[in-house]
Amino acid sequence: MKLCNCIFAVLFSLILFTNPTSAFSKEKGDKKTSAVVELVVTATRYKKKEITIPAPVVVITKREIKESTAQNIPDILRTAVGVDVKDITGNGKSYSVDLRGYGETAQANTVVLVDGRRVNTPDLSGVDWTQIPLNRVEKIEIVKGGRGAVLYGDNASAGVINIITKKGGKKTVNAKLAYGSYSRTGVSVNASGGGDSGRYDIAAGYFSSDGYRDNSKINSSDIGLNWKRIVSPKTDISISLGFHQDKVGLPGALKESDFNSGKKRTDTKSPDDFSKVTDYYIMLSPEYKFNNNSLLAVDLLTRKRSSSFFNTGSWGTFDGKTDIGSLSISPKFTSKKMFGSVGSSFIVGADFDNTEEKIENISSSSGTSSYTLKKESSGFYLHETLEITPRFRFSAGARNDSAKYSFKPGTPDNATAKETAYTSGLSYTLNGGTALYASFSRSFRYPLLDEYFNFISNTVDGTLKAQSADNYEAGLKRRFKSHSVKVSLFQTVTNDEIFYDPTTFKNSNMDGKTDRSGAEMEYSYKGGDYNYGINFSRINAKIKSGSFKGSNIPGVASSKGSIKVGKSYNRLRVTLDGTYTGERYFISDFSNSFDKLEAYTVFNLRLSYLLGKLSLTFDAKNILDKKYSEYGVLGGFPTEKAYYPSPERNFLIGVSGSF
Repeated sequence: MKLCNCIFAVLFSLILFTNPTSAFSKEKGDKKTSAVVELVVTATRYKKKEITIPAPVVVITKREIKESTAQNIPDILRTAVGVDVKDITGNGKSYSVDLRGYGETAQANTVVLVDGRRVNTPDLSGVDWTQIPLNRVEKIEIVKGGRGAVLYGDNASAGVINIITKKGGKKTVNAKLAYGSYSRTGVSVNASGGGDSGRYDIAAGYFSSDGYRDNSKINSSDIGLNWKRIVSPKTDISISLGFHQDKVGLPGALKESDFNSGKKRTDTKSPDDFSKVTDYYIMLSPEYKFNNNSLLAVDLLTRKRSSSFFNTGSWGTFDGKTDIGSLSISPKFTSKKMFGSVGSSFIVGADFDNTEEKIENISSSSGTSSYTLKKESSGFYLHETLEITPRFRFSAGARNDSAKYSFKPGTPDNATAKETAYTSGLSYTLNGGTALYASFSRSFRYPLLDEYFNFISNTVDGTLKAQSADNYEAGLKRRFKSHSVKVSLFQTVTNDEIFYDPTTFKNSNMDGKTDRSGAEMEYSYKGGDYNYGINFSRINAKIKSGSFKGSNIPGVASSKGSIKVGKSYNRLRVTLDGTYTGERYFISDFSNSFDKLEAYTVFNLRLSYLLGKLSLTFDAKNILDKKYSEYGVLGGFPTEKAYYPSPERNFLIGVSGSF
């Protein structure tokens, strides 16, 4: 941690001694000296100034998305401070997005939302990032730490990612066409409009690619709609819907022995494996304003996800079909009032979710089997923020949550879980756009359906418990004009952490505590035609006691850093970004007995040229042609290292326009 401490000292000195009115901080054409004010909704479920929130918050704006080299949402997230993104299949379908060093279980410990709608599934399939096309996104908010457990419940141990889609307004049509390496083709169209009575945004897209590796071809299509109707000055009704389908090849891992026998990085040992997904949702959201400061809103959501897949191995073949249907209701009431000189922002709400999963498995070794798994959950929460003085704020909240599971067939055929989450935080705003904060949060994670249930024996592990985590945060935020500096220190101590134990071949609770401690630092400048940013994070993710005492948590890099630079020259804009990810142990190597997966640094370049209403783009990914693997696991008999090779240098050209 010596390097981390040195960087912290340098940044802290910069914060204390930089003069916000110096020439360095002047923005072209700017006569005012006021700082940029960012409003976020994820941390409180209502709009709040980001600088006043006692938590590390990352906001990725519409401008940053437009100017980035990213082709999808995980690409956008990988340059955010403290976010480790791994492309598993190399074709843009399967990703691990890891906040705060959870490694293999990252997706089960991060809540992912679209406009506040949870997209996590209650099983091990995790978040399907392809169902959220980039052309629908307005901005992304990331709140790290366990604070989100009070407002969003299960899975928020590491944080919350909220993807906010375009809502419409000004009448416009946007279209984009792209083609590149691996026969990659993308087509997308957006149409927006609106007036005094409402607004809308509709988007459609198609994407296909042969993929970097053999049997990694993907075809996907999407359509989405946001529509809002202003019924009266006090009543609004919003409807959001989306449809997604894809088919993708599954190239699988390549073991060290495969490379020794002459296999290439692009080869596959599973040429027939594939998966198909169809996913759609409809959400109805009426709102009633009692006055300018009080609001009652209800989100009514239904979702259906159907998937099928085929896998092969030394054990034979496996066919699977899964249908997941869910219904959720989330009412909430928010109120802002003054009690003398003290301001109050209050929210109280509830979440009711009902999910049923029907599974049919066909194995060459054990025949056909069918299962019905259910989860019913309910949570009640409240959260209060008090503005005791214009500079000093105190916030606190709590959540009472419970879940009921049923398994047919299953022995026993049910399970229950109950947990409580709570949080408290302090923030103090100094002169010149500087804020200090500290907070504590208790979060939890229930076992997933297929962590509870053993498909081989049709048994339910009644000894598997929910995990809980205590999160401590302290930090500093400094904003002046177009500049921003953020420093955060954190520690997360997890009890009964749920993981797949490679020594027993089943999902278990860790028999000791895990500790994730570290620091995150970032600096950014956003000007008129020039922007840049740099960030760095250090994390020490250790198992503190139990069978694996002293081991590092597999899949977690102790160091990660990113840099982004963008500059406009009349009609031409150049964007360069780079990401460094340090060494980490292979997934499942809890004893740390194998060599680490190598560190890597990858740079990407984008050139954009305005030609009337058209924008021409040229993207070069991995411009230094780095040979690396973002994801690696232990597997096979005998156990050996296995790799998921990442794409080499590749290109994409595109044309887009607004009409």
